[in-house]
Amino acid sequence: MLLGCGTHTGDMVGIGRVELGDRGGIRELSGGAFRDGQSAPRAREHHTGALFLRQFGDAERQRRVGEHSGNDQPFTSKNRHVATVVDMTTALPSIGYLGGTGPAGSALAVRLASVGYPGFIGSRTAERGREVVESLQSKWADRNLQLTGGDNAQAARSDIIVLATPWDSAATTVTELSAALEGKIVITMANALVRVGKEFQPLIPPRGSIAAHVQAAIPKSKVVAAFQHLPATELGALDHEVDSDVLICSDDPQATSTVSEMVLRISGCRPLNAGLLSNALAIEALTAVLLQLNVRYKTRVAPRFTGIK
Repeated sequence: MLLGCGTHTGDMVGIGRVELGDRGGIRELSGGAFRDGQSAPRAREHHTGALFLRQFGDAERQRRVGEHSGNDQPFTSKNRHVATVVDMTTALPSIGYLGGTGPAGSALAVRLASVGYPGFIGSRTAERGREVVESLQSKWADRNLQLTGGDNAQAARSDIIVLATPWDSAATTVTELSAALEGKIVITMANALVRVGKEFQPLIPPRGSIAAHVQAAIPKSKVVAAFQHLPATELGALDHEVDSDVLICSDDPQATSTVSEMVLRISGCRPLNAGLLSNALAIEALTAVLLQLNVRYKTRVAPRFTGIK
């Protein structure tokens, strides 16, 4: 199996903006990957009803993505890598973004809101959460995005949770909200990395990965590792597709399936089941390689695997 890296011009989700060349340093550290000194086709606008996967078939009821008329008929996703029929009859689950005011969390929130997932962007202070939402809604005023802002405790009441805090505060954040997160899918998107000279190296956190550490902190939740490698700038640019595979791993098969459906709604993305949560170590560490490619070739990359039908 080969790994193809599609180029992008933007930040990487879970990583943040990387200053290329010899400038060094990291800015807007989405996902908290680093600390200081550690060194256009128009996006598809889908109906806000549910987009549940079904078996491919019933040709007379299929529509191409982007041509949906707003009624409750299903349409066919013409994702370059996936052909599936989706239904438009039930409201999609709400998504709460803990620490979602950074580049990674806000980019994912605006992208998923654009395809029908209501989002609640949380922060340590409710004022900051509302401020970011107002900015996003102003930027995309023509999209009528279903976004609300507030504090992390309010965001934790959502159906599905995205943990978008810096990596070193991820376990603490979920521990404080463990009662509200019980039984829910919690998606981790952070990477623990350090910059040594001009090289990026992965850190090995307790229990081997950020995702595993979070799962240990909230054992009654269903933790999923995903979205570590998407370019945040392009993810938040709704006038453009995001060309990338998304590696997903979890110990809960249904959680993996649910997150895969979310990824499939992002035009240009393909969800890949990468196995159990133990594989999160490799997924998070791969980010160091992608960053090194960014610096060496002065570009942005995202993973695309070949040989998978």
